[in-house]
Amino acid sequence: MTFDAGQLPVGEGLPATHPAPASDSQVILLPAPGEPAGASRVGRKFEAPVVIPRPQPPYPHLAREARVSGTVEVVATVMKDGQLRDVRALSGPPLLQEAAVGAVQGWRAKPALFDGSPAEAEITVQVVFQPDE
Repeated sequence: MTFDAGQLPVGEGLPATHPAPASDSQVILLPAPGEPAGASRVGRKFEAPVVIPRPQPPYPHLAREARVSGTVEVVATVMKDGQLRDVRALSGPPLLQEAAVGAVQGWRAKPALFDGSPAEAEITVQVVFQPDE
């Protein structure tokens, strides 16, 4: 998905373009080194990062025994090489957060493109845990 970056000030969220079951995602374009926050982006193009299909994280044993299920919201920075860094949980059941963060740390992504060049972007994803019953 391509956006006119003139409509995207630094820090404003966009829907992510990757398939994510039961997931609402958002992307924030990070400023390039030396670029002032709020720099004009009129007429420039932004393409959101795309998370490469990933496996469902393992269900934590203690959470399964306690019958804890739910959604963990996780934020990460997609680097120019597609690695996810600075991964952290924003919300969700505490017994599930570590598993969600660990899973997202292992994911890869096609990086965001800004005017055709790879760019760092922050992405927020939801990791859903539902026990098999």
